[in-house]
Amino acid sequence: MLVLYGFSREEGGATKLGVSVSKRIGNAVTRNRIKRVLREAFRTGKGAFPIGTDIMVIARHAAATAKGIEIGGELLTLGKKLKRA
Repeated sequence: MLVLYGFSREEGGATKLGVSVSKRIGNAVTRNRIKRVLREAFRTGKGAFPIGTDIMVIARHAAATAKGIEIGGELLTLGKKLKRA
């Protein structure tokens, strides 16, 4: 339900999050809910992501009907995979 891209930066620093939710996913309420859930999961689980990396998350159609805990869990799972790579 999510696609995650990680871009390392030369200067290091804090990890940043970018979120993209297309209008094809749903109405504004649905898109904003997905963005809120992703930002909160990122805030509470920053340790799952490599330091000094820009993270770009793209939501897919399955995220529109998923529960918030499922979306946040998938983000953290993808972050852990990125950290190992």
